[in-house]
Amino acid sequence: MGELSDAEIAGLVEELGPLLDDPPPEEAPEWASWSHRRLRVGRGWTDALIRDFLGEPDRLGVNVFNRRKESRRYLIHRVLAVEATPQWREAYEKARKRSEAAKRRVAEHGQKPPPGRWPQPE
Repeated sequence: MGELSDAEIAGLVEELGPLLDDPPPEEAPEWASWSHRRLRVGRGWTDALIRDFLGEPDRLGVNVFNRRKESRRYLIHRVLAVEATPQWREAYEKARKRSEAAKRRVAEHGQKPPPGRWPQPE
C-alpha cells in the first residue's frame, strides 16, 4: 500500500470501470482480476478484509500453487473502488497496526513465529 495517492486510485477506478463496463464476472478477461493471494501478499489485504469488503470472489480460476483448489479472483476495478473508501483505509490501518504489534511481541520475546505466518529474518 502507499504507492498510489487517493487521486491516482480514483483515476484508476474511473478509467477501469468504463473500460470493462462491469462485465459479468464470467465474461471478464483473466487479466482484469487479482487472485486472493495477490491481494494478501502483494497489496496487504487480510482474509478478514477480503471477506468483509469484497465478499465472494467474482470468478474462480486455476490455482497454480495447488491444483486441487481453485484460485479465488476479484475484479481489479472493484478492488480499487473498495481501496478508495475511507472505511477500507481505516480497517486496513487497524489490521496493519495489529500485525506490526504481533511481530514486535515475537521479536521482543524471542519466539519464532508459526511457519509461513511472517517473513523469517535473514
